[in-house]
Amino acid sequence: MRYGLIALALIGGVYAGFFNSRGPWAEYQKNQRRAAAQRAEMLKLESKKAELVQQTARIETPLGMEMEARKAGFRKRGEVRINGF
Repeated sequence: MRYGLIALALIGGVYAGFFNSRGPWAEYQKNQRRAAAQRAEMLKLESKKAELVQQTARIETPLGMEMEARKAGFRKRGEVRINGF
């Protein structure tokens, strides 16, 4: 009988331990998912930043400025437009 009570207390303690650790474990998993989503967003934003830095470097050159102006429809005074350009 004594060993049965000890075993019951031990099993109850283990069960209580598992039951009480569910909350922190769920919080941990939620934080891991949130961190993974933030890392993915950060990678996407870093890629966009690299693209914008490259675009800015290209536009800051005289040739780049002229090309962007032409895309916007600007032409040099007296210049005649050729089909397709």
